[in-house]
Amino acid sequence: MRLFSEASRRIRHAALATPGLRVLLLAIRNYILHQSANQAGSLAFSAVLAMFPLLILLSASAAFFGKPGEAAALAHRVVSYAPQVVRESLEPVIDRCWPSAAGRC
Repeated sequence: MRLFSEASRRIRHAALATPGLRVLLLAIRNYILHQSANQAGSLAFSAVLAMFPLLILLSASAAFFGKPGEAAALAHRVVSYAPQVVRESLEPVIDRCWPSAAGRC
């Protein structure tokens, strides 16, 4: 067993002594140690949920300051940056709220 631990220590030391490999191994270790996959998923989910209130704020601002129809065009512009799945779910709501913007993007 001592032989195995000595070999493991040598391999670890050699891997961490290699400059490029050291950064990669430490990044993988910290990714797992800090549960970064959970944090990344939470951040992505929050970003998708935050998109709708942002859309409401931007469209209300465009309707207050802009010309008629600009709010709908802005809503379609913001949604065009979203992934296809999100876009398909938000476009019917936008078209219902602003029928004059149907077909714009």
